[in-house]
Amino acid sequence: MVAPPVDARRMTTVQGGNSATADVAYGLRTATLALGVTTVGGLVAPPLSVAGLPLLVYMGIPAAQTTYEQFWLNGRPNRALAETVVLSVCLVGGY
Repeated sequence: MVAPPVDARRMTTVQGGNSATADVAYGLRTATLALGVTTVGGLVAPPLSVAGLPLLVYMGIPAAQTTYEQFWLNGRPNRALAETVVLSVCLVGGY
């Protein structure tokens, strides 16, 4: 029996599957990688702490897109707006 093709971005089968669960698992793996890289950078190799920043920005892109759609197009703020603002403040502040 041949396994169905897998979408690498969402880590779910193309023919079906629970997309929400796959998105959470994908985000958890990315967040864990970012935490690991920045922690190792803080403890052992300082250049690695900067290497975690692109991962954080990458994780913030879906929230920024949702913010644009909800706030600017529909005129309603939501949780994604708060997430985008907190991520922006943390990145600019160096946290």
